[in-house]
Amino acid sequence: NPDVIWLTGSPLILMNRLSQYVVKVAKKPYCIYEMDDVYSYKNCGNNPLKYIYRFFLRKRVKSLIKGASQVFVISPKMKKEFDGIFGINSCVLTKGIDFSNRQFVPYNPEDPINMVYMGQLIYDRISSIVMLAKALDVINAKGKQIVLNIYTGTQIPESIKDTIIKNGSVCFCAPVPYSQVDGIINQSDAVLFAESLDPKFKNIARLSFSTKLTDYFAGGKCLFAIGPDDIAPIEYLKEKNAAIVVTNKGELVDKLEYLVSPNVISEYAEKSYRCGEQNHNKRNIDDMLFSKFIEITTKNESPSIS
Repeated sequence: NPDVIWLTGSPLILMNRLSQYVVKVAKKPYCIYEMDDVYSYKNCGNNPLKYIYRFFLRKRVKSLIKGASQVFVISPKMKKEFDGIFGINSCVLTKGIDFSNRQFVPYNPEDPINMVYMGQLIYDRISSIVMLAKALDVINAKGKQIVLNIYTGTQIPESIKDTIIKNGSVCFCAPVPYSQVDGIINQSDAVLFAESLDPKFKNIARLSFSTKLTDYFAGGKCLFAIGPDDIAPIEYLKEKNAAIVVTNKGELVDKLEYLVSPNVISEYAEKSYRCGEQNHNKRNIDDMLFSKFIEITTKNESPSIS
């Protein structure tokens, strides 16, 4: 006998069927949170089986979204797309940052600049790291200016790893627990966000929004981002001017040279922090979420789901 049901969207038909079952049994209003592209055919490539699977998944997704009292989405790009498709007014919901004990602290970068990447290197992100390593070697040819430290649990083939680290511009570090993430970010001068530039992989992150970004905003460090210009996180960073953004291989050396220019790191560190403060404040997100729950339960609507 809940007041409201919280459902998490899924790219699996089974999970959507289970959500429909919960709604039918409980007969209570519900909201649903979509975090990935679970509706378009853009992830299917040329695989006819994926198209067939997506056809039946779409029916479940549409039914759940149409019957929801409120739909939450993870990025502005997803909101624009889903609102247009389903005729709804969704709410953007991201991981919140607690700013009650935080403040932006200006800093001067070390020499060489310490850049950090934290997270998995799946979905061909490693190819962006390889490109970046080569560009760093160019920048560092006349003296080391930037060193990239990578903290990842992803197993990288030794042949690729050797190529990346051979000139000393990149170092692979052991993965660390989440409790140490803030400390490592605080010790860095710049943080790296990377997605694959290969068109084959861009649709995986097309509508998503990485929790790493909010961690980076909270750290108040200069954000250097690599990714296609038409995926949600890169669009967002460009719109908010919260990062130095690279959208094609040819820009890498120029953008790294810009990064080492005087005052650029401190300027973008503050831009990143202010983006988090203005758009990802946990207090505002919690207030929005709670007010939506109150609104849903006050209406006391019965769900309509097929």
